[in-house]
Amino acid sequence: MKVNEAFPSTYLKASNFVDGPRDVIINNCKTEEVGQGDDARTLPILEFREGQGVLVLNKTNWNTLLTSFGGTDTDEWNGRTIQLYSAEVSFGGKMVNGIRIRIPQPSGQTQPSTMNLDEEVPF
Repeated sequence: MKVNEAFPSTYLKASNFVDGPRDVIINNCKTEEVGQGDDARTLPILEFREGQGVLVLNKTNWNTLLTSFGGTDTDEWNGRTIQLYSAEVSFGGKMVNGIRIRIPQPSGQTQPSTMNLDEEVPF
């Protein structure tokens, strides 16, 4: 049994992505109270289509969305596809796994190749 099966949560966490990145479609961005008692805070969250979960946005992921999609209204993000993946991040002075956002490559496009510096290149 996986940890996520034993302790299900509404909110996505890095352990949801141990099998690799996942493309999701933004359904809505809103604020929600997260946490309990004195630790409760109102934070922006992303809801995804088709029960793909909910992501609490941190400043890094918020800025990734602003840089990628622009706009002055988060409603403009609705219907956009993003890719969620687990990455090692700094949190509270420690390295932990966190969720990061990137924009997936369109179908048929690949990442730029890297050049082998040991190869001779004709000029």
